[in-house]
Amino acid sequence: MLKNLFACAAVSFLLIGHPVTAKDVDVEFVTHIAASEMFDDGAQFIDVRGYDVADLGQVQNADNLPFATDYTEESLAMLVDMDQALVFYSDHSSLDDCIQAAKLARQWGYQKVYVMQDGFGSWVKASLPVQ
Repeated sequence: MLKNLFACAAVSFLLIGHPVTAKDVDVEFVTHIAASEMFDDGAQFIDVRGYDVADLGQVQNADNLPFATDYTEESLAMLVDMDQALVFYSDHSSLDDCIQAAKLARQWGYQKVYVMQDGFGSWVKASLPVQ
């Protein structure tokens, strides 16, 4: 458990303040500020949290595709074109599902794949569009 805590602390240190490309996971992390610019440019947001949590609020026009239960290549293809930018998000404390979803999307051929590193809470605090 202590090992995981140090790993999380190291990742958090790397992610604060600027986009980071994590070569070991082939995923680009963006802040909620950068994600809001992508939102304005038409990126598709994918909420990987469970339905019960996402029903309480999510990024405007986001699709809810719970990683634990519904995330497949086919389910993603039904929502997003291969050339469209994808922004995966969840709560700040649970980026693992976002990272795994993004890694799979890259394996399936999606090129513009991002993870919103600071989670839905930061999006809400910034008064960005929600539904």
